[in-house]
Order: sequence, then structure tokens, then C-alpha cells
Amino acid sequence: MTDDVLNTDFTTYDKTVDYSTYDVTRLVRPGSDALAVSLGNGFYAGGADDYPASGESWQPGEPTLKLELDVWYADGTSAQVVSDGSWKVTTGPTTANSPAAETYDARLAKPGWTQPGYDDSGWGGAAALPAASTVPSYSGTPTADWLWNTAGAASTTTAGTIYLRKTFTVTDPSTISSAILRVNGDDGEMTYVNGTLVASSPGNVINGWQTSQVADIKSLLVAGTNVIAIAGLNISANSSGIIAAAQVGTTRIVTDGTWKALPGTPATPPCGWNTASFDDSAWPAATVLGGYGISPWGTGIQNPAGPSKVYDFGITTSGWTRITMQGTAGTEVQIEYSEQLNPDGTVQSEGNGSAGQTAERNRATARGRERSDLAARAGAGARSGADKPPLAFRTGIGPGECSASVDRSTWNVCSRAAACGVQVVSIAAAVAVRARTAAR
Repeated sequence: MTDDVLNTDFTTYDKTVDYSTYDVTRLVRPGSDALAVSLGNGFYAGGADDYPASGESWQPGEPTLKLELDVWYADGTSAQVVSDGSWKVTTGPTTANSPAAETYDARLAKPGWTQPGYDDSGWGGAAALPAASTVPSYSGTPTADWLWNTAGAASTTTAGTIYLRKTFTVTDPSTISSAILRVNGDDGEMTYVNGTLVASSPGNVINGWQTSQVADIKSLLVAGTNVIAIAGLNISANSSGIIAAAQVGTTRIVTDGTWKALPGTPATPPCGWNTASFDDSAWPAATVLGGYGISPWGTGIQNPAGPSKVYDFGITTSGWTRITMQGTAGTEVQIEYSEQLNPDGTVQSEGNGSAGQTAERNRATARGRERSDLAARAGAGARSGADKPPLAFRTGIGPGECSASVDRSTWNVCSRAAACGVQVVSIAAAVAVRARTAAR
């Protein structure tokens, strides 16, 4: 179609992403046609020798595709083909690549894969990613406010946990195409929708308030009254605040003066405080500290980095982790184990810090939609040769055990005991994607 290479041009990807356009009229034939695309890392996901592959707000990134084919017929009608979940995906002979170099294994080549008659029945389905614009902005209309339950909390307030609630009505959840919730807490937060924990950030991470927690809450919505309930964590007498925004279909919900706040910092909240049926009529309105952008936070909140989540079980131990997953073929999940966390809450890459100690990272790729198991030893230095990725895991630690279930859409975890620490590092896209369409 073109002799162009290294498309698209390098840009500051969190601000601008270029696209390429081509006239493919001469390539469209009567009957079946095929669109075939091979994705490389480029500067976006791979960096280069003189450009880092991490450290930018969009990194770590994985190759993704956004494509639209518009066809206009001589009779005045038109058709459109877009990249979506109907595309097929697999890996290819290019096993590693960057703008500077690549690794190519000709034994993995798939002759004819770009042609309409190619049999791709063994390929997996592509994962349709939510557009970045689906993550609610705090600076939209209306602007989200920082909240607490006392005035002056933007400067200092009493240490302890406060509790906030916002009820809203959904007429028919089946008509809502998407529902995304975003929340930031200083020092930290635990956020619930209709009693289910959907997001959390610990209060002991330095500048942890800068990292947004994002959750897909569509499956939790019910007809009638719903509630977003947030426990705000303040581990020391310092600046504290909660800010949140949700886009529920066409309805925008933000933290503002209509939220309710329980006075004080009780040791335990009232029973059922995070459920929609709880009576909060006695709770006063939350205190608005100011709109997004106020001091001391300013506009320092970072855009969500992607599907990575740390599970900290609070103790260094040994054991075997059994991980199960059911998902699309070609989906890759990486699990990294370590004995310590970095100050920013990420898993330490050097195990316990001693010379020669390195955290091991397991990479597992789904074979198909059947449930797959992955067994791997927990703790620093763990290694697994299994080739299937996780969705839920269970860890045995001798006389005791911890177990957890992971919601793959939000990477939330519910654990029964503190036993181990793992990090879901990334979900990798596949290298080659293709789809079928027909031209009249």
C-alpha cells in the first residue's frame, strides 16, 4: 500500500497522536477483501538507544491500532470498516523491535496472512481498548472539587479516615454504554460502588495522590438508586482531600457540594455506609476545599498510566502462587514478585536490595478462551516456565494461606489474608492484527 516506514511520526503522545491516510481505491476488489496490519513498538512503546522506554506519562505503552476505512460506491451509498473487537489477532515472526533494531524469526512467518483467503480461524479476537477520552477529566464541565469533612483540610487536618457518599439514579443500566470512575486521594482512598470496592490507593505512598485510580463500574449499576462511597485516608496531620469524577453514559458526576460527609474520624464507619440503601439523611454536606487546580495539589495529577496494579500483602514469605485466567488468545499478563515496594508504591526491581537479588517477572500468554492455570512461586527470586496468564490467584503458605480474586477490567483484588506481594505489570497487545470485510 505504501513504501513509508516508521509511521507514524514521533510526537508527545499524551498530547498528540498522528495518523496516516491512504487512497486504497485501486486495491479494493469485488468479493472478499482483507485489512492486515503489523504493529511495531516504535518510539511509543519501544523507545530507542537514545530515547528511554519508560519515564514518560504514556509509558510503559503497548502497540495499539485505531483504523477506519471509508468506502464510497458509485451508486451514492457508502460503508465504513473500523478497528474493533471483530478483528483477529496473533503474534508474528518479529519477536522484538524498536526504532533502531528488530529480531525476526522466519520460522514464525505466516505466508499469505495479508490475503483475503487466508485461514485465520485459529487466531484470537482483538481486545477493544477504551479510548483515553473515556477517563473522566477533572477540569471538564462541571469541574470536580476537592472534598473533605472539615474546612482548611487543604492545609492541614486531623489524622484519620473520613467517609463520603454520593447517590445517583440510573433508570435502565442496559442503556448505558459505559461507566468509568476516576478518583484521587491525599493521602489515600478506598472507593466503593454499591458496596463493592472498585479502587484503592494506600496512604503511605509518597505523592501517591498524583496517580488516578480508574474503574469500570458499568456492571455494578442497578436500576434505581446507586451510590459512590469513598473512605478518605489521612495517616498524618497534613493536607488531605478527595477528588473524583464519573462518566455514567451521558451523565457526569463529580465531587462537589452535593456529596455527604460523616463528621469526625470514627474508628469504624456505620454499618452499610457504602451501600445505596444506607440512610445518610443525618450526614451534613461535604466541605468543598476548592476546584481542581487549587493549592497544594495544582494540576499535578497524572493521567492514568494503564492497566498495572500492585497487590501488597504486607509480609515477606515463601509459597506457591496458583493463577487462573479466562481470556482472549494472545493476551499477555506479566507478574512481578519482590520483597519490597519502592517509595512510590511500585514493586522494587532489585528484590530485597542485596547484591544479586532481582525481582523475577513471569510473562504468560493466553492460549484461548478456556480457563488456564499458572503456578509460580511467590517471593523474590520466583520463576515460572508456565505459558498461561492469570485472572485469579491463590497462594498457599504452609499452615496458612491467602486467596484473592481479580476483576480483570479494573484489576481489583479481594484477599482473605496477608501473605504475599505481586504486581500485575502490563497487558500486552499482539503484534499482528487483521479483519475481514466484503466489497460490493
